[in-house]
Amino acid sequence: MPDMTTPLENILQRLRQMPMVVALPIVVAGVLCADATGMPLWVASILFPISFLTALKWRRFTLLALAIFLAGALSLSLRREGEHIPSHRTCMELRLKHITHEDDSLRQFASTLLAYDELGVLRRSHSSIRVTTPLAAKCCEGGHIVIEGSVRSHNPSTDYGSYMLRKGVVGSIKVQQQDIISLREGFMLGAWLQQKAQLRIGKLSLSESTQSIATAISIGRQSRITPSQRHNYTLSGGSHLLAVSGLHVGFVFVIINLLLLPLSRFRGGAVLRSLLACTLIWCYALMAHSSPSVVRAATMLTIFQLSLMLGSGNMRLNSLCFTVFVMILWDGRTIYDAGLLLSFIAVAAIVEWAVPLLRLIFRGNEQTLPQHLKRQHPILGPLKNVARYAMQWIISASVVSLVANIATLPLASHLFGKFSLWGIVVGAPMVALCSIATMTLLMWILLPIPPLAGVASWVVETTVGAMNHMAKWCATEDAINFTVQIGEVSCWLIYTAYLLITVALWSINKKDRLNSKPFSLSKI
Repeated sequence: MPDMTTPLENILQRLRQMPMVVALPIVVAGVLCADATGMPLWVASILFPISFLTALKWRRFTLLALAIFLAGALSLSLRREGEHIPSHRTCMELRLKHITHEDDSLRQFASTLLAYDELGVLRRSHSSIRVTTPLAAKCCEGGHIVIEGSVRSHNPSTDYGSYMLRKGVVGSIKVQQQDIISLREGFMLGAWLQQKAQLRIGKLSLSESTQSIATAISIGRQSRITPSQRHNYTLSGGSHLLAVSGLHVGFVFVIINLLLLPLSRFRGGAVLRSLLACTLIWCYALMAHSSPSVVRAATMLTIFQLSLMLGSGNMRLNSLCFTVFVMILWDGRTIYDAGLLLSFIAVAAIVEWAVPLLRLIFRGNEQTLPQHLKRQHPILGPLKNVARYAMQWIISASVVSLVANIATLPLASHLFGKFSLWGIVVGAPMVALCSIATMTLLMWILLPIPPLAGVASWVVETTVGAMNHMAKWCATEDAINFTVQIGEVSCWLIYTAYLLITVALWSINKKDRLNSKPFSLSKI
């Protein structure tokens, strides 16, 4: 029976199935409004509960939308309330969280200002500050340091200062050895896990250029990446590979599920396997400093892991929007994180553009063959299957890389003033090499079997070395490297057009989707 629904009905039905797709823009609008107007905390604290209770009583969409809007405003106001720093040189206590950069003489930490002396009065704070200490001070992650110094606040009139302030990083301190009053060690599970993993990677005896990239792609420690390496990967379109993100958390998800697969044979083993997998995924997220993109990926994969245990549906755009929605409610400043924005746009484009396109490419390839051609040769048949799967992987990786680069190109140009089309050309081989290196490193971290150290070292040295050479070559070839900065209005217009294209795809008759051969992201 033909499908009689109109395109508009298809769009409305799709939106009803994905309520978080509607709720996410509303909560983002609330954060932006609070940021633009400087909404006081007391105003948001009064208006939100009133609107929430009213929405519960009357159950109207407009009232619910208003409550979500004010929830976003309240989230930002709560985080901004405690962002105050001393205006002069004084005594202060800070907690050092994780290392952001280090060289032969200095070490920079992301830290939190806990308290400071304001004219003889102790003031509490939770402002985020970048702290630079001498290497000789032996400051460590998780430690507490009491110093006498002054905070250099970021200038909101500059692009960098405005970006850092919106992220919640209010200033920086450069500490000299004589400024340190006291220093005590602390414990952070993520830092401890990362330190243990780094020691295991060190046993592979990798070259310095390889080890700096290897620790970045496996455990998220980017402090040893040189400026030239970062420049090369940026111009080659592979800078996203250096930051632990959904791609890397996905590798952890696959490895853990493979290692825990024998548990499924026992009674209750599937539940135990899912709980252990979720726990290990979040341990990895802690080890990677719980960056927004890692938390998003860990949350999505946790939802997906539980859905596998419960036998429910696939993880799609609604789950992605739900994850980001929760993160914004927790901290409204999340929407200003460039990594999260680029990651969200890339994953959304893969889900809504790449997957349907790949489903169309691979649809019905085998069903159209005559029956006598489906019989396989006992020897050549398996070889043909391997070749076919390899070709499907190459096509899938190329399409995903193309879609992700097209989707993130306007925002990357707006934020960084430059973009490269090399990511479209070399994206698939770079992702393939990164996948092999990361999977090898993670397996070595989990199972450091000494006899296999030589094999693991060779694999990592070869694959990461190839990535470095490819990135360096792309950086020197300026044929498709561009220095263009798209304005904010133009960026919004481009993404509005992207949204309209996506909605237009939703309006297409569902008959083709129902009759098409199912396609899974596991083929990518």
